[in-house]
Amino acid sequence: MKDIYIQEEALDIAEILEKGTSSSDGADIAFIGRVRNNSRNKEVTLIDYEIYPEMALSELNKIADEAIEKTKLNRCI
Repeated sequence: MKDIYIQEEALDIAEILEKGTSSSDGADIAFIGRVRNNSRNKEVTLIDYEIYPEMALSELNKIADEAIEKTKLNRCI
């Protein structure tokens, strides 16, 4: 199972980790990034960024496909 998506709303990590679970899965791994409160000795209060969705989805799919092939993942979300 591969499910790649981009969204602006906050992620529900519990909901995501329940997608396509199998009793043969040994672990779930999630990376959750966080914005630091400082950078280069300056206060950081927010981060604003833009993406090109088509390119981002294409590249994320390539990364997921490679991970699935190399590690025989049951699911990649």
